[in-house]
Amino acid sequence: GAGAYGDARARRWGLLPALLFVPRQLIALLFSSSGPSTPPPTLHSASLCLLLLLVQDLPRGLRPHGRDSRTAVARQLGAIDDDLTSGSPSMSSTRAAAAAADLELSGGGGGGGLCSCGVFPLPRLFEAICAQLPAEPQVLLLHHLLHTNRGFLRYALSRTDVDALLVPLLRGLYACGSAKGAPARARVYLLLIVLLVLSQDAPLMRAAFALSVARVPWYRERLLGPISVGSLLVCVLCRVVHANLSSALWRDAYVTSTCIALLANVAPHHAQLHAHAAQSLVSLYARLARRHAALVIRRGAQAGGGDAAAGASAPVAAEQEAEQAAVLDAMRTLLEAINAALTASIVHNARLVYAILERAHLFPPHAHAAPSELGDVLANVGVVVAFFAPRVASAGGASASDGGGAELVLPSTAREAAAA
Repeated sequence: GAGAYGDARARRWGLLPALLFVPRQLIALLFSSSGPSTPPPTLHSASLCLLLLLVQDLPRGLRPHGRDSRTAVARQLGAIDDDLTSGSPSMSSTRAAAAAADLELSGGGGGGGLCSCGVFPLPRLFEAICAQLPAEPQVLLLHHLLHTNRGFLRYALSRTDVDALLVPLLRGLYACGSAKGAPARARVYLLLIVLLVLSQDAPLMRAAFALSVARVPWYRERLLGPISVGSLLVCVLCRVVHANLSSALWRDAYVTSTCIALLANVAPHHAQLHAHAAQSLVSLYARLARRHAALVIRRGAQAGGGDAAAGASAPVAAEQEAEQAAVLDAMRTLLEAINAALTASIVHNARLVYAILERAHLFPPHAHAAPSELGDVLANVGVVVAFFAPRVASAGGASASDGGGAELVLPSTAREAAAA
């Protein structure tokens, strides 16, 4: 299922970044050279990076006797910016990280000490981090707390203002999702890992679709009016996958598979999905289907070129075979996400049905060249197409991009389908 897929991927990629990726990113932030257009790191961000680096891996020779090294270092470095924050009602992320390291070892990481002992106010810690997202040091701190402090994780998931946490993360993912180079890709990895952890929580995802934002000025592809945070999450994830597939070859299979795993986790909670989000989902499946068909044709042409041509292109053929398998896996997971949304609440996802009907040629009974490996997951979408297409046509049809057309035609037939 969608939740099991995301949960397995979260377990797989949860510890590896904490052990290898996060310290590397912290060192890069501390010692990176500032260009003419890049401001130098502030004392605040540099001290936070140094603190997190020491919390991750303090050399044995620097560990105080009789005390856990992370607690001691966090307390000492937490005083770096005491003067900067004195008299201010808000708390800096450096002091928040220092306190969080103390709490992690005084009971918060074990589940409950952070909330029961009253050592540190969780709302101040959470708000201090959200106020500075999506700055990379704060994302690293958030990643560390979500993976090591179950008290903080429970509190973050219990907040009702999900836009305060998710929208800045999505803005950061949108900004670096189409950027080139290793630093941008590293930020994408980190943001996806954080979102993957948050997407495991069903109440948080339901709240994301229940809460709307008035406008999204940083989204450039389309003017988005009132849109739910959950629909915005779908739009941004689809855009990142499109950008990742824009090159001739599969650029980063991990980015694509993780984005689609996120879509699968979110799918059962779709409610009143925005028209652009619904179109993005179906458009992404069309993109993957075209890529898969092109790979099948290319491999067939190479196989018909004779033994000499096959031997000369054996490494290329192996690479294309691996890419074809990855594309097919992505198509299956995306179809499972669409099926989960339709199965969970077809009545409240009229725009998704219209988006499917607009591209009905991609699905049975019209898609005769669909991969046979996807027959089981395509069958349910085919049933939706066969049921709704004649009814929408007889009612005069409507466009999925029409803000109100979907609600005028589809609810009664959707309830009929749900009852059937």
